[in-house]
Amino acid sequence: MKALGQHEIKSVVITGCNRGIGLAMLKHFVENSDPDTQIFSCSRRSSPELEELGKKDNVHLITMDITNKESVESAVAEVTKLLNGKGLNLLINNAARASQDVFAKVVDTTTEELNDIYNINVTSNHLVTVSFYPLLKLSGTSNTDLPMCAARGLICNFSSITASVELAPPFGQFNILVYSYALTKCAINMMTKMCAHEFKPDGVLCVAVHPGWVKSDMGALGGDMGTGDITTDEAAGHMIDIMTGATEEHTGLYLAKDLKRLPF
Repeated sequence: MKALGQHEIKSVVITGCNRGIGLAMLKHFVENSDPDTQIFSCSRRSSPELEELGKKDNVHLITMDITNKESVESAVAEVTKLLNGKGLNLLINNAARASQDVFAKVVDTTTEELNDIYNINVTSNHLVTVSFYPLLKLSGTSNTDLPMCAARGLICNFSSITASVELAPPFGQFNILVYSYALTKCAINMMTKMCAHEFKPDGVLCVAVHPGWVKSDMGALGGDMGTGDITTDEAAGHMIDIMTGATEEHTGLYLAKDLKRLPF
């Protein structure tokens, strides 16, 4: 897998790879990367499809619970050992969950639900990012001959169209709220903006991406609204195109298919 069409991405960590977009992205990397590219799947649970991909010599299945600091630190230690002194090129923060009741009104959303989904979608993404950052920084500062891109250092945070304050509601399609989920993805966008500013001197980019309404377990929560517009493979392909095409000018931005800039 090449960034900007010419620079090989030699290492990637993807969270939440046992199903959905995470699994589809893992497949894309396995099928389109050099055999010596180190691909790390960091997931809390496994699946038959994931186990099959893990049979490849360069695919490493690591059990990691993003909500548990010791689990994340253990995963970082394992990745560090396997990279053998090299830095990490690409971190994809894909793991997340939707609201228990995705269409719950503001007045029906409990503080317990807000705290739980915030911990998973925001606090845990922060934990994963800062824990893997030393490896990303090592890559960014060791590869100064490369332009800023995913072959040098990139953090990709999965956001959502629901995070856009300007578009909300109805996000251009349905008059829906998705209140608690939208709040967490707004936080992810701000996290991306601030990380981009702080990490740029180390040669590391940071972008937030909207994968579209995907036909996955999470997308199926649309209920009567539908189950999604695109397949997980299509969404994964679009997101990887963003990652491999991102340059210095894209850092800190909120992006959709074809590197389209979305309004915050």
